[in-house]
Amino acid sequence: MTESFNHLIQQNLGRIHYIAMRYCQSQDKDDLVQEIMIQLWRSFDSFKGDCHISTWLYRVALNTALSYARKHKKQPDKVELNASHEKATSGNQCQGDLLQDYLNALNDTDAALLILYLDDIPVNQIADIIGISANATSARISRIKQFLESTFVGGEA
Repeated sequence: MTESFNHLIQQNLGRIHYIAMRYCQSQDKDDLVQEIMIQLWRSFDSFKGDCHISTWLYRVALNTALSYARKHKKQPDKVELNASHEKATSGNQCQGDLLQDYLNALNDTDAALLILYLDDIPVNQIADIIGISANATSARISRIKQFLESTFVGGEA
């Protein structure tokens, strides 16, 4: 079990860190990563293979992160959205920072949907992870894209 668990963590460590970064203040990120790892370890033996292992991992990580955020009442840094876009287009902000600004503009569920979508997770798996239908998932992703485009690009395609 230990070897397969370690392999799973090595393959998904970047995703785990990214989820943690989204759902807590930067100074608490390591604590949340550790909490996610603990929850993954605790539930690893009970994984029955009903879904793909990455679906299970995302579900555990996101549920842990959401619980952590509610418990610690995470208040994301407020950003001026259009100013962030201007910085990015002028080259003063890296794409990772801009993506973080995009995610901070969304509620927790929509941010989770966007993270999963950007990670090329199929819509039906995203629906399983989030716990909504595939049709609702597709509709929400479409609305998120429209929101981000109108907010950050000003409607320009």
